[in-house]
Amino acid sequence: MDNYAGDVVTWDPTGPSSSRRIASIDPDSELTGASCVSVSLCFVFDASGRVFASTNPSGGKSAWSVSYHDTSGGVNGANVTAISCLVQPACIAVDSNGYLLVGSRAASTRQITARLRRVLRPSRHGGGIAALLEHSGYRVSFVAPTAGRLEISWYLVGRHVHRPRRKLHTVLVATGTTNFANAEMRTIKIELTRDGKQLIKHAKHLRLIARGTFAATHETAITALNTFTLNR
Repeated sequence: MDNYAGDVVTWDPTGPSSSRRIASIDPDSELTGASCVSVSLCFVFDASGRVFASTNPSGGKSAWSVSYHDTSGGVNGANVTAISCLVQPACIAVDSNGYLLVGSRAASTRQITARLRRVLRPSRHGGGIAALLEHSGYRVSFVAPTAGRLEISWYLVGRHVHRPRRKLHTVLVATGTTNFANAEMRTIKIELTRDGKQLIKHAKHLRLIARGTFAATHETAITALNTFTLNR
């Protein structure tokens, strides 16, 4: 594969000259690099931060499409300077602003649910009652598979002694949200509510239900539940 000012050139290096194919996929910018996982999956990138992908590299212009646009540099974006792909496929690219860009297959509902469940239960380090009160909450990192919104909430569910028919009463103990611009890792702070602070202030043990929801952009939200006990 070769490139000339927006043209992708493919050929069989051991074949005749007739195997050479030229596709003008990017007339507005210069293509600056390429990486092929196999004969049926190739990526090229240009000087404007765009990454093009094709499952049929010699199939002409229509076989290529923009799979990523690096806008990490602000209004003018950044230039992808190198890309390397594994056979899964998973790709790692670097750009002119020092960002590391990681891409892989879309995560399944089961995989996202498993990620949610792992971050719903606080770790022993920093997840005790004393630490929660000291920091007014708890911080945890979540790896989003794509752009979207994450919300995590902790609840105390019990029977309110002053209500008839022993109706269940739910108290929101802590909650936090964060937005993801793309597939990336961000830290979310689960902040104690006013009621939550009062509940755990004098408690030795507290059994809570955690609910996490990840809503990918233009996709159905995925929710997971977990239970855990806070200890002093």
